[in-house]
Amino acid sequence: FFIIPRRFCFVMLQRASRCGMPSRFLPTALLLLASLWSSTTFAGSGEERCRRSVVQRHSALPSAPPVPFGAARQRLRDATGASELTAPLPWPPETAEIMVDAHSIIQWYWNETLEIEQDLNLVHDKFMFWPGRVVNAAKLLVRRYGLDRPPSPWSPVIVVFDLPDPGMTWNGKQVKLYRNLARQGPTIHDGLTFAWSNTYVDTSASEMYRCDREVLYMLEMLSRPYPRRQVLVTADPKLAEQAELFSLVRGPEWFDQELQSLGQEGQAAREALLGLKEDNSLEDL
Repeated sequence: FFIIPRRFCFVMLQRASRCGMPSRFLPTALLLLASLWSSTTFAGSGEERCRRSVVQRHSALPSAPPVPFGAARQRLRDATGASELTAPLPWPPETAEIMVDAHSIIQWYWNETLEIEQDLNLVHDKFMFWPGRVVNAAKLLVRRYGLDRPPSPWSPVIVVFDLPDPGMTWNGKQVKLYRNLARQGPTIHDGLTFAWSNTYVDTSASEMYRCDREVLYMLEMLSRPYPRRQVLVTADPKLAEQAELFSLVRGPEWFDQELQSLGQEGQAAREALLGLKEDNSLEDL
């Protein structure tokens, strides 16, 4: 068996068609050319090449493989500077607008709870009650931030959520409800704006359900008409590095300090995020 050059196949097929080859032979000739394509273009079989291309595409995805949260926390400090994660804002709070990456905040509070309750084996679903607890905590920031800001289609405090991964959950109804919320777009309720992953950038085909694309899209869109004083609160080091083009970045530690400075209500919201007490206000959501 020998490999026929691809150029030779094209030339012979063109000459045959000019000479009046019967049309019934053309499909056979095209099939022959298609079968020879892989062997004349790349080394290896078509199956091996397909497998290799899939691996290359996955390795080129913008989302890195999951890393231990301690390592991610250190990467966040390296990306933004350890002192900046908890530093006070350089502006009056009434001129600042806050965007909260909800599910990275949830993961941070879970790890804080593990440090407090070291003898407990905590297993939670971060798409059940915990988003509501982040919302209740973010409501308290509305009283302090964004009271004197440029016009905006959204509230001064925005909370952005991930979507549940259908391959990682047994709750199909939960997946459906979150997708319906994402299709509705950002929603304003009780002084807050809620947004979800896959609202502006559909990444479901790549099986990526993080809200990082929506966060960057909204930050960039808000910064177009007017200069703004935006603050992103996240524990995601990659998102923090990308968002520095549009906003200041603060870590979950800054968010936790803000709650502690808001008196008894802030302390109650913080304890609910830590799972140290029941959050009865979830019934109002």
